[in-house]
Amino acid sequence: MSYPDIIEARVIGTLEFQVRFSDGLEGRVEMRPGHLFGVFERLKDPDYFKRISVNVCHTAEAARVLAAFPFQTHIETSGDNAQ
Repeated sequence: MSYPDIIEARVIGTLEFQVRFSDGLEGRVEMRPGHLFGVFERLKDPDYFKRISVNVCHTAEAARVLAAFPFQTHIETSGDNAQ
């Protein structure tokens, strides 16, 4: 299965960020503090969280990381491919 690339990510609030994919899909991700432990503990620090950026990475890699991350997110989507 092929996934679109992540082309933009920006912080929009406390533990919230907006993400945009190459196919036009956009969404808002809200992370829960109780799920940020281990290597993700640093994301609780607002100054560290604000450093979010998009690096050269294929979405399939990001999807594997998110699938392994034990948290639930609230995602709102917009754009042509929103469901």
